[in-house]
Amino acid sequence: DRLVLGEELARTGCEGQRYDSDTLKDARGPSFLVYYGPALLQKAGLLHPLGAMRMLAEIFRQARALWPLQSSASGVTVTVRIDLLKSETVQTCSTPLNGQAWCLEKVSEKSCTVTLSGLSPDEAPQDWSSRCILNFLHCADGIGAAPAP
Repeated sequence: DRLVLGEELARTGCEGQRYDSDTLKDARGPSFLVYYGPALLQKAGLLHPLGAMRMLAEIFRQARALWPLQSSASGVTVTVRIDLLKSETVQTCSTPLNGQAWCLEKVSEKSCTVTLSGLSPDEAPQDWSSRCILNFLHCADGIGAAPAP
């Protein structure tokens, strides 16, 4: 998760731009703008900061699955809308209702959004080429555990 966050947050979306202290040499893109990312970290991170950072890493990981790195996209930014997650806790995101899953759905060439999708045969999306399941299960590790002595 740390590597994913470090690499994805280092991508600026401006061709040729990089930070002086950055070790990322890969100039490919696109970069991602996680809309409502700060709200997610404030709300979910209030109770479980590590879990919120793990959620953000999973969002970046699945966005990258929808938009693989390409040299021709170094100056491109994709907007990742996480409106549905901004007021949730890590615990509620890691355990969606039975038969549902959090998904990242591509809605245009430069944007995607988080959805809560049903997985029953009647409700499941037919085309998975523009969707990825967000696996937040590991994000809640340690929640409610007794502190170490």
